[in-house]
Amino acid sequence: MRRFLPILLALSVAAPAHPQTQSSPKPSPKPANSKATTPPKDAPLVPLTQQERAQQLLNRFTFGPRPGDLEKVIALTPEKWFEQQLNPAAIPDAALDHRLADYTTLNLQPDQALQLFPDHFTIAITAEGKRPYPTDPSSSPCTRFRSTN
Repeated sequence: MRRFLPILLALSVAAPAHPQTQSSPKPSPKPANSKATTPPKDAPLVPLTQQERAQQLLNRFTFGPRPGDLEKVIALTPEKWFEQQLNPAAIPDAALDHRLADYTTLNLQPDQALQLFPDHFTIAITAEGKRPYPTDPSSSPCTRFRSTN
């Protein structure tokens, strides 16, 4: 402890005598409306070609063009393609329709679906005996939607 006391005393006396180094002042940020950030006035705006517009649409509104997409957009025109993307139900998809044809419940009206697949409340009431069990489920008006496998 006695060894460290003189060292600590010497450092405390020498520290204030040592000049503090001051960092150089940071440059102030330039205002947003400075001339360096504005584009030059003499650069004319050149309209995009049909292919450039189609490429830009595919880059901005999809995950990039797949092979053949650029030609489809050019054939359809970029404006019509964009309008088609805003209404996806109008895009025909025969492969998807074929795969979904096996799921007949997708075409049921809500009341028909509830008759085939009652909700939890209806099941609970029936289980408690407050409502009778169906006598013959096959005579339901929705049997035409069931598969006959």
